[in-house]
Amino acid sequence: MIRRLPCDLGHLVFTFAELAGYFAALEKAFEGWDMTESKVVNRWMEEAARKERIATLRENLLELVQARFPASIPAEVIDLIGRQDSQDLLKEWFRAAISAPSAEQFLSVIRR
Repeated sequence: MIRRLPCDLGHLVFTFAELAGYFAALEKAFEGWDMTESKVVNRWMEEAARKERIATLRENLLELVQARFPASIPAEVIDLIGRQDSQDLLKEWFRAAISAPSAEQFLSVIRR
């Protein structure tokens, strides 16, 4: 009967089994079964990867800005960068931080 459950449900069972401390036993019981990828878990993994990319962009941008323009970037801009969750906007700001000849020109891009 379990063999007929949709794969997504099977993966959900594995997720809860892991949380309950039964993953190893369940994995052994399902050994050899053909379990394809879970759309739900793939979505979770994609979202986690997106958040990690954004966190890395933020970190790199802050490091670059503080190295290029020490003591020239107001705290509210540092806070704005730390809260930004648009990958495209962070990339745009990163390129501006690389190419702007001055802190003022970089800040004009941020404040648009």
